[in-house]
Amino acid sequence: MPGHRWRSAHEHHRRDRPNVITTGTETSTATGTASKSAAAGATSATIQTASLLNIISADAVSAQVNASMVGKTRTFGDTSTFGNISVLGIPTLPNPVPPNSQYAIPGVGTLYLHRVIQHPQKIEVRMIELILAVPVGPLPVGTDIQIGVAEVSVH
Repeated sequence: MPGHRWRSAHEHHRRDRPNVITTGTETSTATGTASKSAAAGATSATIQTASLLNIISADAVSAQVNASMVGKTRTFGDTSTFGNISVLGIPTLPNPVPPNSQYAIPGVGTLYLHRVIQHPQKIEVRMIELILAVPVGPLPVGTDIQIGVAEVSVH
């Protein structure tokens, strides 16, 4: 599902939440083709000026994934990027951010950047994912906040 989302054990929303997620312009795309012997698809989610809990900010977040299948052979690709990302106001992250980067944010939770989850038939990229270890405002422990999500599958 392209775009951004946040989840807790009881909720699944796709929207801005004051003091949680703020974003500028968001654009999502999805394309695909299929024939008897091949299939291909691509999705993207591009977000300008994303901010999460005033902890993580980025000038741009772009999740872009693609998949193809010829016969029974599947191929997946990921060309996702960040523009000027900082955590706690410190722009010390490597550029580009390596896939599956994980950081402990003391007193908040676990931050994943450019998280790539691949299964036999699909690939999903979550550019920013924060799993809360403590309650933050109205959000309970275990809330999973995701910004810049793209997923594609081929069958």
